[in-house]
Parts: sequence; structure tokens; C-alpha cells
Amino acid sequence: MHAANAEFDGNGPSNTWIGRTDVPVGHTEEAWIADRAIETLGELAGNPFFMTVSFPAPHALWVINEPYYSLHERQRIALPANRGSVRDVDRSTPAWRFGQLLGEDGMREYLGVYYGMVSMMDANFGRILAELERLGEADNTLVVFTADHGDMQGGHGMYDKTSYSMYEETTRVPLLLRYPGRIPAGQTRETHAGTCDISPTILDYLGLGAPQTLAGRSLRASIDGSEDMERPMFAERDRSAWGSEGPPHFQRLIRTHEWKYCYHSRGDSQLYNLANDPGETRNLIDDRVAGSAKRKMHGELVRWMRGTGDPRAGSIGAA
Repeated sequence: MHAANAEFDGNGPSNTWIGRTDVPVGHTEEAWIADRAIETLGELAGNPFFMTVSFPAPHALWVINEPYYSLHERQRIALPANRGSVRDVDRSTPAWRFGQLLGEDGMREYLGVYYGMVSMMDANFGRILAELERLGEADNTLVVFTADHGDMQGGHGMYDKTSYSMYEETTRVPLLLRYPGRIPAGQTRETHAGTCDISPTILDYLGLGAPQTLAGRSLRASIDGSEDMERPMFAERDRSAWGSEGPPHFQRLIRTHEWKYCYHSRGDSQLYNLANDPGETRNLIDDRVAGSAKRKMHGELVRWMRGTGDPRAGSIGAA
């Protein structure tokens, strides 16, 4: 293994590796998982099935093999424009501290490895899709590709995901759906979508109704072209005490196409106008002009929390 590592004290992770590994392509965990998925498809073909395939990458440890390690030329990797913008509350996090240790060249190395992992993931996922084709199951199989979180990738000077703020880099995730003959290929929809929408969407395409207890809704109308540009999206996070972040606290987020408001129970709330500031460099939480937007977003957030039975709904303060 050819890599660089860094040690942190009790306030963060240790042994964070970034670099190249000599493990052969066919001996990675992702290759093994793809192999098992292909074997299982062979057993399930011809019958109705539901299968979840969960890959670790792209994720620490940040090491990748050839040819993927050298696939992305480091000096051609552009660093994000908002890398110099950081809030004080994020400066104690491992994400920012390690980002500063890396510097610009180190961050490009990290991104090169990250992109290599994505390329490796594409190859392994492509093997599964090819097996669906070979088995004659591609045309009657709904495929959903998504992730559980994003990655800072140098945004606000940070790497990985262990930031305090709920920035776009970590809260936005890929969502791709394929269903030949039912979902148009090669099209992108602008509507908001969340993880809670996946179950209702699958049930819709199966011709089944979604239980009323589900917080999300089917994306089928949006997929068919009826995009809802006004629908807000929500995210949440509860934090236990670690490092310098103090006692347990919680964060709740509401996002529209224009605005993003994140309520922090300990007072570090944030408001961004994404239309004018997509890099989230200007927190407008105390801006009088943006006050009406903050109050509206706060009210919608409280209604969502109450409507979904959020146990923190009784603890959220005023805007």
C-alpha cells in the first residue's frame, strides 16, 4: 500500500489513509459484492425478486487500486470555489482539521482517489446491469441507485463527511432510476426528492399503494414530467457529545430551490439563499432582509416535524 496517513487525538479519527493499494481489481470488497450479486441474480431470475446491493465505496479507507488510481490526473482536478469559506463551528471538526493538513495538493490527491473509487464503482455496478441484460431481466426490473450521504470533497476546506454544518456537499446524494419502457432514459428531473420517497416510488411502480404512515411520496409524477418545483425537502441529524461539540444536540433542515434553513438546537442555525449563493458562503440567519424567508422556513419545518411525529418537535424554539 502506498499512502499517507494522519493521526488525531481523542477529538477525531485516526489512521486516515489516502493513496494507492496493490490489491488486485478482482480482490476488492466491491468486486466480491458484485460477484455475489451476480450469483444471486442467477438464482432469482424468472421469479419476482427484490435485492439490495450495498457497496462501501466511495468511503474510507481512501485507497484504490490500478487502473483507477491513475485514471484522474491530479493537476487537472479543480478545487471548489468555496474552499476558503468556513464557519467557526466547523473549525474543530475532523473534516476541516484534516482538510487543512492536506493542503491543496493533498486535497487533489484525495479527490483523485475518490474519483477513482467512483469509476471503480461504475465498473462493478455495470457488471450487475450487464448480468440483468444477459438473463433477460433488464426490461422488467426497476433499478434504483442512491447513497446515504455525500462528501465534502474540499468544499469549505473540508474532506470526508464529519462536518458540523449540513452543507450541500454532504446532504445531496445521487438518485438514478432505470426501468426500460417505463422510465425515459437519459433525462434529468429538477424536483426535490429524498430517501423517504424511494419506498413509495417502488410501490407505485409495482401497482401497490403506499401506507399513509410513510413520510415520503412517489416520484412517479415527477419522473413522467410533472415536476413540483415548490416542494420542500427535509433532513435531520441528532448529535451525541464528541470532541469539542459539547452536549448532545440536534439539527433539522428544510430546503427549497431558493432557500436552505438549518435549525440547530444549540444556536448555530444557518440560512442560505441558494439561488444567489450556491456555495453557502454567506449565512443570512441574522439578516433582517431575509427575516421573512427565515420565519416561513421555520414554520414549515415545525409543521413537518409535528406531522411526522418527530420526538424533537416539542424542543424546537422560535425562529
